[in-house]
Amino acid sequence: KMRKVLLVDDEISILEGLRSLIRWEEYNYSVAGKATDGLEAMDLATHEHFDLIIADIRMPGLSGLELIRRLNEINYAGKIVILSGHSEFGYAKEAIEAGVSGYLLKPIDVDELGDLLARIDLELTEEESERHLARQGEAMMRENLLQQIVTGALDPRAAADEMPPLRRICEGVLFCVCIVYADEYVDMPGEERVVQADVLTASIADLLKREIDDYRLGYVFKLENKRIGILLVQGSQGQGAIARAIRSVSVAVRTKLPVLCTLVIGSEEP
Repeated sequence: KMRKVLLVDDEISILEGLRSLIRWEEYNYSVAGKATDGLEAMDLATHEHFDLIIADIRMPGLSGLELIRRLNEINYAGKIVILSGHSEFGYAKEAIEAGVSGYLLKPIDVDELGDLLARIDLELTEEESERHLARQGEAMMRENLLQQIVTGALDPRAAADEMPPLRRICEGVLFCVCIVYADEYVDMPGEERVVQADVLTASIADLLKREIDDYRLGYVFKLENKRIGILLVQGSQGQGAIARAIRSVSVAVRTKLPVLCTLVIGSEEP
């Protein structure tokens, strides 16, 4: 995807010059915002995600250094590059110690800017890959734990203190287990049918995850024999959360799944 950049400088000529200095899209970036002072930049960064912020180190009102500190306070996850003059190297050094990804001396060299953008794009790609692998690992752990919970092989509350994924599940005060399966694929023989059933089960699970996980109603996971389990949790949502979740699941099973499916609903348990 194209990286979003926020340019910050109190001098309009420098701001516009930086915007037109290079073909940003050739480096996988688009200039998605511009600000003429640190306060305006902070407001934009608070309400919109930017992969990269390039800011002047010395600006009236809110300097580049103060902007960096405030961005760190709100856990800004992107990269920061500062602009400085030769006489401001002390400020640049302080900014680097605060965690910026680099600095550019004015007047800006096109090749230097291009090299810096390429390096930052690579860093962002590597970090995104690491986060994706971490999410996959957590999802696999959670699915394994949920399978053990609904089959009675694991007491969730007894293990919650040592297993962070379980701790979030055990915040609920009531639980309800539902099972979903495609009627026409239950116990069907044949290798081709098995492959088709795996694909169908995965697509059904993905749809139910969008209906359940994304709305914090519970957790969707795969079981044996092409069944899909749903653990509905009533916690901070208050009374009736499980009933509302069951209605949502029922509507999804009736109207959104690609084949006729059966929904088995368990009782609410503490």
